Amino acid sequence: MVIRGGENIYPREVEEYLYGHPDIQDVQIFGVPDRKYGEELCAGSSPRPVSTLDEEGVRKFCQDRISSLTSPALYPVRRELPVHCDREGAEVRHAQSDDREICE
Repeated sequence: MVIRGGENIYPREVEEYLYGHPDIQDVQIFGVPDRKYGEELCAGSSPRPVSTLDEEGVRKFCQDRISSLTSPALYPVRRELPVHCDREGAEVRHAQSDDREICE
């Protein structure tokens, strides 16, 4: 859960919406520190193999379709997104707030 300006935002809800984009293969929503709101949403996405997906395309897909509260502020597009392992060694595909390299 990301707390933005005192409001609880569930990343999975935003991810489910973005998975509806025809050029997005994988997406990870997570919080990054923000001075004004405490946390801001970052939508890291990876494109399908033959896609020309870019940050502006993802931003336009969200514009006027999801609320401004749940709309991410950052839209980095990367060929591969970070993968973490849980305690049992299984891959977990969701990024964490300390994965700043995805937002750079």
